[in-house]
Amino acid sequence: ISSSDGVTFDDLRLRKIADVDVGVTALTDPAALACGLSQDQLTFAITNFGGKAQSNIPITVAVTGAATASLMGTLAGPLAPGATATVTVGPVDLFNGGTINIDAKTAQMGDGDATNDQLLASVTLAPTAVTVTPPAKACLGDPASLAVTAPPMGESYEWFDVAMAGMPVGMGATFMTPPVTAKTTYYVERSSTTGQVGPKDNTFGT
Repeated sequence: ISSSDGVTFDDLRLRKIADVDVGVTALTDPAALACGLSQDQLTFAITNFGGKAQSNIPITVAVTGAATASLMGTLAGPLAPGATATVTVGPVDLFNGGTINIDAKTAQMGDGDATNDQLLASVTLAPTAVTVTPPAKACLGDPASLAVTAPPMGESYEWFDVAMAGMPVGMGATFMTPPVTAKTTYYVERSSTTGQVGPKDNTFGT
């Protein structure tokens, strides 16, 4: 299309915007290499591509890889046309870290364009280290009490007196050592209720 003043328009494209058109556009939390939690949450951005405000937008999330979960949530809204808001779903056990694969999608009734509903993403998280509260100084020949600092609910722990390939010498978030007759190092290993194994921490001892 040309006009007499020399201005030219080319490759014009007209598109009808659907009244209902929403989709998941980003994973906003957790960030890459963040420490995972045993009761972690996932936060997503949802954008309204349509021509009318939307409310009560459902989202489903499938997590696979280092952790598995099937999650659901709802963005209450209202979400204005062109606007973006976040919704948080969970919980999912990400305590051990690793790479998780995420398949998130909206399922708004009457959505006019299903091609922008879904987000596929992967994120690698760091394992949360098990930290131990050191005991008060023990006298020679006395036992010492070791304890996991702020243990999450539902987690179990095994204690060892060797770093690798040993048999547990205790179980639970606290451990009373045998009488200490020499400098000794103990190790704790975290395992979830599904049998996943967490990192060792050998920065404590008696």
